[in-house]
Amino acid sequence: MSVEDNLRDELEKLKKEANDAAFEAASLKDNIADLSKLVETASTSKKEYEAAYPALKAAQAELEAFRTGLLPDLKRELRPEGVEKVKESIKGLVDEIDEKKAEVIGLKGFVPDARESSEENVWKRGAVGDAAAEVAKAEKTFAAASTRLEHVKKLAAGVAARHKKMSAAKDEITKLSQTGHEATAFWLLTEGCRSEGEQEPEHDPCADTTPTPLPAGDFFSGMVEPKLIKPEDHDIEGAWNAFQAARDDLNDKRAILKLKEDELKALEKTLDDLTKNLGKNIREALAEWQLGLVDPSS
Repeated sequence: MSVEDNLRDELEKLKKEANDAAFEAASLKDNIADLSKLVETASTSKKEYEAAYPALKAAQAELEAFRTGLLPDLKRELRPEGVEKVKESIKGLVDEIDEKKAEVIGLKGFVPDARESSEENVWKRGAVGDAAAEVAKAEKTFAAASTRLEHVKKLAAGVAARHKKMSAAKDEITKLSQTGHEATAFWLLTEGCRSEGEQEPEHDPCADTTPTPLPAGDFFSGMVEPKLIKPEDHDIEGAWNAFQAARDDLNDKRAILKLKEDELKALEKTLDDLTKNLGKNIREALAEWQLGLVDPSS
């Protein structure tokens, strides 16, 4: 390697160290600020949840009993053929959306997302794309950790707000079931249910749910966050540690991405300069070679 190449490598190392240090400093500053706020509210948050837990537990039990009590009644009213008709109707409308999406792709074409595609024969995303994919994954992890921390900080209020939404949904479902709209009531009661792992149909609370792309949290059976937990499981420290680790990881991934983007920018500039000066560089190279023929000592 030439002196210039060695110095260039050393420069890149220094840039990376400076870049990492800048991101670490920013992450540390954010962690200190957020933890300072949490220290002031953690104890109060736990006490509030402990005090509210008995009432929240009773309200949760009542809402769960509503679903388990009404669902069999609706299935009896609709009869097996009616239940199947409801499922077929929902599936038909969802399938129509999927078919139209396929038609749109057929006309418009499809370019894979460089952050997600990993098949080399489909898409080469390169080092920058790889780094961007890692940032995208870290952002999802951080978002989940942020949500969890916000939930545990205000768990009593959060669970109470969820119960309020569920009660409003319950009132709508009840009204529909009492006014000759059992099919719609059945859909609203089952939509949004998500099974935890594989279960036998007879033990699966979501066995009557027809999957749709609708947001689960907008429906009675999908309103599950924030979860009601026992007071002793109210782990603010665990949520904070997960949040801090996720943010640090995200900042690390962003630092790597920035470094790769800067490297790409510099390389593109070099390529642009070489392309623009190609004619001049050819003239100089050939002239130097020709001079060597005339003067062998050169």
